[in-house]
Amino acid sequence: MFSIPHTFANEDESYITIPALRRFAKEKGKEDLKTTVDRPQLIEDIEKYANQSGEKQEEVLDWLDQVLVEGIKDVQIKYLDDTLQVDLLENDEYVEGILNPALVDNNNCHLCGGNYTENLRLYRYEIVPESAQGR
Repeated sequence: MFSIPHTFANEDESYITIPALRRFAKEKGKEDLKTTVDRPQLIEDIEKYANQSGEKQEEVLDWLDQVLVEGIKDVQIKYLDDTLQVDLLENDEYVEGILNPALVDNNNCHLCGGNYTENLRLYRYEIVPESAQGR
């Protein structure tokens, strides 16, 4: 049975804001997802929605990833080793060869559902060819 981890659902932490919860409910347009209820009820309703099917659970997990990442303000760059060939960082296969071994669990590509520790770990990555920040 799916449930949003207490760390993220806890009102004191505000990882998931009321506007984000209401936006999800409004986008789904379902009668069982009302935008006029309070935060705890919205979270409970979204959990019920996720438990209706595997597809809906995946939908909620994808949404949670997006909402939680929007709230993350810190970026950590980890030094991998001194043999890093900077000139090859434009090569996707080279970058994947560095990042894939650092993945914690290839079967879990969502923030929710992992074992949480005080250590920052890589759970997913995406290589974006070009953006305002570069590659």
